[in-house]
Amino acid sequence: MDVQYRLLAELEAAFDQVIQSIENLLAHYDDATSSAWALDTPRPDAAWLRRALLDFWYEDGQDGRATRSYVGLIAANDTLLEAVSETNAAKDRFAEVLAQIREQAADLIPEIKAVLPFRHPALHDHLRGQGLARLHLKQCWRHLPVADAPLARVRLAWYTSGRSIKRLSVREAERKLLALNSDAPHIRIQLRRLAGIPDGEPLAQVQRQAPVMRANLFF
Repeated sequence: MDVQYRLLAELEAAFDQVIQSIENLLAHYDDATSSAWALDTPRPDAAWLRRALLDFWYEDGQDGRATRSYVGLIAANDTLLEAVSETNAAKDRFAEVLAQIREQAADLIPEIKAVLPFRHPALHDHLRGQGLARLHLKQCWRHLPVADAPLARVRLAWYTSGRSIKRLSVREAERKLLALNSDAPHIRIQLRRLAGIPDGEPLAQVQRQAPVMRANLFF
């Protein structure tokens, strides 16, 4: 239990640092003078950037693999770049502690997703008011991408990386199907087919990856 309490305290401190570093970054972003572009809004102002950087949440019923995308470009000066670097360092620290928890106290993960938002009342009010369900841990440690040098041109294009393939046992596949509407005809057909497959037969769950926007950078 001492190890669990220590790891949880370290993660809470790391999460606080992620939030504080983002708030510092936002304080240096002046939407009146910064050159910026976003796919989903004609003016990516400070409110848009705050929404993008602090979107750490699952919506009710959201697929655990899904994330919401914020596609945009911001011309950053040295001060803003330093703030981004500090934010990415804080995210790295959060990821390090989370990896230790997964190795040493994995049963803490559900508690973490529910408890961490309460540490920041404004974030918790947003969580509750927007119909959002729980913390999306991956979004907490994903880096903010930065170009390696000043850019001459950027070309954006939709990209699909193919398929994801996950190994499943017959019993795991059966549980996934039973968690759906087992009265649906197509589910009943799949359950009948599973019943004729030996328990030791390996199966694969194949899913198409969602398209993402890729930026091709020219220096």
